[in-house]
Amino acid sequence: MLYSYSLIRIFLAMGLAGMLTACGGGGGSNSDSATATSLAQYQGTWSGTCDPIINGGGTTVGSTRNSFTIPSGINSVTVSSNDSYYTTTNCTGPLAASVSVSSITLTFQGTKSVNGVDAVRIEATLPAGTPTFSGAAAFIGSCSGAIQLIVSVGSSSTCYPIPTTITTAKDIFSFLSMTSPPTFETGDDSVPADANGYPSAFLPASTGRYTRQ
Repeated sequence: MLYSYSLIRIFLAMGLAGMLTACGGGGGSNSDSATATSLAQYQGTWSGTCDPIINGGGTTVGSTRNSFTIPSGINSVTVSSNDSYYTTTNCTGPLAASVSVSSITLTFQGTKSVNGVDAVRIEATLPAGTPTFSGAAAFIGSCSGAIQLIVSVGSSSTCYPIPTTITTAKDIFSFLSMTSPPTFETGDDSVPADANGYPSAFLPASTGRYTRQ
C-alpha cells in the first residue's frame, strides 16, 4: 500500500483506468495559490514530498519520492520523471529502486478554478513500453493478473502497468507560492473528475506537492 503522488504512477493510473496498485489521498487546497498561465512558469527541476511506504499491517517499511524536470516551453514540453525508493523512512540512504520515464509530454490546456483556486489544466502523454528501472527491489512480474513492473520494499509492493499503446491522462497544477521557494500542488485522481476529465480537487498537504530545486 503506497500513499504518494508520482507523475508516472498517477498518469498511468489515470490513463489505464485505475489498473495501478497505489492509493491517493483526500482533496484539499490552499487559498494562497498564485496564478500561472502557461507551462513556462513551471520550468525547472521539482522534488515531491517524501512519502511513506506502508505495508498491509499499517507499518511504514520505507519511503519514496518523485522528482521531475520541466524544460523551457509555453504550451507543450517533454518531461523526465523519476521515482526513487528507499528502505529508510526519510528518503535518504542507498536506493532500493529507481523507476523513470524520460519522454512524458505535458500539454497546457488552459485554466480552471478549483474551490476558488486558479489551476492550469495539463494533458499528459506517456509512451508505450516498460519504464526504465534499476535496483534489486524492482523487477517484472505478475500483479493483479497482469505482467507489470513491480517495486517491492519491505513487505509492500507497488505495481506499474506496462502500457502497450500511448497513454494519455489529465491533471491540474496550482502554485501555492511562486517564491521562497516556488511550490505547487497537484490534482487528486481518487475523486470524481469534472465534465472535461480533469481532477476536481487537490491532493492534501501531506503529499502531491512539489518544490523547485
